Amino acid sequence: MINTYVQKCSFGHSIAEFMVLPKYRRNKIGKKAANMCFEKYSGNWEVSPVYGSEPAYLFWKHVIDEYTGKTSQYEDGIFLFSKL
Repeated sequence: MINTYVQKCSFGHSIAEFMVLPKYRRNKIGKKAANMCFEKYSGNWEVSPVYGSEPAYLFWKHVIDEYTGKTSQYEDGIFLFSKL
């Protein structure tokens, strides 16, 4: 799930294949899991929501905005932020 394949940064981490089963959605399990991933590794992060999925985009926007205090960037379909 966490890997070092990044497209915009020269180094960092990204999340791949992140999914919460429908029956477990909307109870903050996904948010907690994402935050645990971010906390595990410092440095640059890239998160690419599934292209064309507004629910995925909104989930990641909410989680990353809250985690970063709205200091992330979004370009070419990728959320970019750093965790020091």
